[in-house]
Amino acid sequence: MVEKILASGIREGVISSLDYANRIPTLMYGIVVSIITTILVPVLSKYYIKGDKDLYNDEFRKMFQLGLLIISFITAFIAGASLPMVKILYDRGSISTEELISIADLSILYGISLLGIFGYVIFGMSLLSSENQKYYAFIGMATQIAVITINFLFVKLGGIYIFPISIFFSHSIFAYFMYLKYPFRKDLNIEPRYFLLVIIIVSIMYFGMRHSVSFTSPYPEVIFQAGVLAILLFILSYIFRLEERQIILKLISQKIKQLRK
Repeated sequence: MVEKILASGIREGVISSLDYANRIPTLMYGIVVSIITTILVPVLSKYYIKGDKDLYNDEFRKMFQLGLLIISFITAFIAGASLPMVKILYDRGSISTEELISIADLSILYGISLLGIFGYVIFGMSLLSSENQKYYAFIGMATQIAVITINFLFVKLGGIYIFPISIFFSHSIFAYFMYLKYPFRKDLNIEPRYFLLVIIIVSIMYFGMRHSVSFTSPYPEVIFQAGVLAILLFILSYIFRLEERQIILKLISQKIKQLRK
């Protein structure tokens, strides 16, 4: 509600643009988060009750790294293909080209904000599984206050782009605070190469692929961008020797077997 009040003072149609821009990332992200929360909390709760910090950390680490790869794929895909996706969804003649480009740019920022939200959600799951519900509720309230405060203070400086930026920074900061309350933090080992991978694929898709190809129709461009990203991620999984590459190979093998039947 506060976001809409602040946005309405920028220019006409801003609220609709923000809504359109956030739909694409939110739809993709919602599916991933629902799966992670459904699987992760019961498993972590079981190991926390047993006091088995090794299995607790191992399950959390695997889910964090896999989830980060999936969110990175979504973010990088949006970074490269936001404009053709926006055209497919919203180009019906009633929205100007300039506004479509603005929606696409906002989609990229909302896509990047998913990285902060992911950290917020998954470390929040660790709090819920370790009987820190009150602290989790406090962090949730503080995060919303931070988002509103940033929007209010910097809306004139950042314009409509401050709204996804505030989401990213607020959720990232409070994700870190929840990380500090992680029950077995001293023994948690998350490989830095996963974070480096995020930076690489998002940068390549945004700076290298976003304007490198042009199709007469947005549909083949979306398919092309998705294909390039999938190949890029697969190659980098070998270069960085990621554990998840075995999962990818297994899925490919299963698909090939299904096609042969």
